[in-house]
Amino acid sequence: MSCPCSWGACTAWAAESDRAMRVHEHALGIFETLGDRHCGAYAMHNLGGLQVVNGDRSHGSDQLERSLAIFQQLGDRSGEAATFQTLGELYRSAGRTTLAQEYLHHAHTLRRDLREGAGACAR
Repeated sequence: MSCPCSWGACTAWAAESDRAMRVHEHALGIFETLGDRHCGAYAMHNLGGLQVVNGDRSHGSDQLERSLAIFQQLGDRSGEAATFQTLGELYRSAGRTTLAQEYLHHAHTLRRDLREGAGACAR
């Protein structure tokens, strides 16, 4: 599963932020009820991105950090890379340069490793 809401897509959704927030909150509740941590982590990632775009950086970064932890626990390196990227961009925009660089480096490394792994499978 790929991340359905990149930083740019979340920004685009901000125009309909109330509806988008309700959709992702509802989805997160459903996934939590079902015990689906994987899809719940994606919903949490999307919700966190929307919260940030709507000016609630504190709750948004908390949601994103929680989703990152779940992706790491589940071994979803693609979700982990997407979340490191989103958090890195968030921290960069907040002036937290050192943390931003660390997170963006992790995102880059994970994506490179995923590409190299895909290339090895194709041989």
